[in-house]
Amino acid sequence: SLHYVVQLNETRENLEEYLNYKNMKFEIQIRSVLQDTWAEIEHQLSYKSGIIMPQDIKRTFSRLSSLLETADISFRNLRDEITNYIENAEAEMDKENNIELNDITLSVLLNSDFYNNYIDLFKNKLNEQINKDIDIIEYNIQISEAKRLKYNSINTIEELKKYLNDFLDKIVDFTKFNYEDDINEKIKISRTFPLFALNYGILINNTEEEDLYSSFCEYFKYANIIWSDDENNYEHDWGFEDKDYRTSEKNSERLQWIESLKDIFK
Repeated sequence: SLHYVVQLNETRENLEEYLNYKNMKFEIQIRSVLQDTWAEIEHQLSYKSGIIMPQDIKRTFSRLSSLLETADISFRNLRDEITNYIENAEAEMDKENNIELNDITLSVLLNSDFYNNYIDLFKNKLNEQINKDIDIIEYNIQISEAKRLKYNSINTIEELKKYLNDFLDKIVDFTKFNYEDDINEKIKISRTFPLFALNYGILINNTEEEDLYSSFCEYFKYANIIWSDDENNYEHDWGFEDKDYRTSEKNSERLQWIESLKDIFK
């Protein structure tokens, strides 16, 4: 760990509330989580117990200390690698490069000029179609949006940009379909909603008519999207176990929803 011996500067030590600490020196220790863990273990097993350790146990302590130090260095290097990766992705984002799509590069894209301009255009087009106040809100991504996009074979940032541009008008239509009956005068739409809509659009366009229902079942399961009374039973909820799912009331509504998506995205 790093040890710093410090004291109050002249300005602060002359303030009334700090007079008791004038000319006093104190120590600050800075250490990583692993270093702190090791210090606690060593304190409990050696110092606090008051036991003088045999040489073979001391050697074991030393080996463990070396392993933790190596792990600590590796974690710092990994942190630096991630930082550099993010910085490089930010520098390359507006260039015509085949940047791999993953959670890091997607996060960079969502904060890029391209996506900011895209959201402005999306909002303006939506405003032309629905008479409501639109508030674009930030969304804390908990489920991997990159994972959902990769399901539809979008593997690079360039591919994603192209799909977003090609599907813009249909994404606006899908958003209108979802929000035009909202009773609130002001509607809140996530910045990631176009990605959500895009996945549906690609799925609709890349799937044969007779396979749409089962494809949505599989996608919902893969993407961890729950549309169920029983969140642990996607198959039953979406009709895999119901031979007459096309005539059941619940699944009939979902078939109608898929038909609505076909009208929007086809």
